[in-house]
Amino acid sequence: MNRALHLRLFAAAVLAYSWSVQAGAINFDYSNDRPEALRECDALEYSGQRFDADDCYAALRVNGSDPRVRAEAAWSLGDLRAANTQFQEAIDQYPDDPRLRTRWGELFVTTHQD
Repeated sequence: MNRALHLRLFAAAVLAYSWSVQAGAINFDYSNDRPEALRECDALEYSGQRFDADDCYAALRVNGSDPRVRAEAAWSLGDLRAANTQFQEAIDQYPDDPRLRTRWGELFVTTHQD
């Protein structure tokens, strides 16, 4: 391969890595008003028990009755589309919840959407 092709492949690899790092960043939320069910999953994640944390978040995402909890669980699992959809549903149900709007905005900023 020639030098130009090597540089293009290297640039593509660096770009792909930077995107994966951004998408995989852990989203820490230490607020006192975070739902208890999410805090239980968070504790598993923060202590390095990632597989158990994923199972915990997955259960909340599927079985959670509150779309705010489902949105946060999807976000914690890295499913940003599902998180966005759940935030939209939550806004429909809780239009005056400032924390909900803040968290949805943080998702928006985190994913670098314009």
